[in-house]
Amino acid sequence: MSESAPDHLALGPWLAVVAEALGVATPQLTRDEHALILDLARIAAHRSERIAAPITAFLVGTVLAGLSGEERASRLRSLVAALETEPADASPDASAASTPSASSTGPR
Repeated sequence: MSESAPDHLALGPWLAVVAEALGVATPQLTRDEHALILDLARIAAHRSERIAAPITAFLVGTVLAGLSGEERASRLRSLVAALETEPADASPDASAASTPSASSTGPR
């Protein structure tokens, strides 16, 4: 960005900058989609590691990219509802005991 460009942009202009850098059109998201994406990120950050929020958003974005806005919102709504009601024992903490730790030195 040039020296005269602001350091902080609102969401719309920010998405336009990112889209331009990627060489694509700025995505047209509805308010419902915005809210659902933020819900998804919140759930991911609280049900897993905080870094799960942007990675989850990326994964979902790649999967839903070719759909219409209405279908994206519908799929997002279903996903958010499913993740919000997922039982606690399905969380990563419950499977941590069966997952090798970072300090493991390999097979035993």
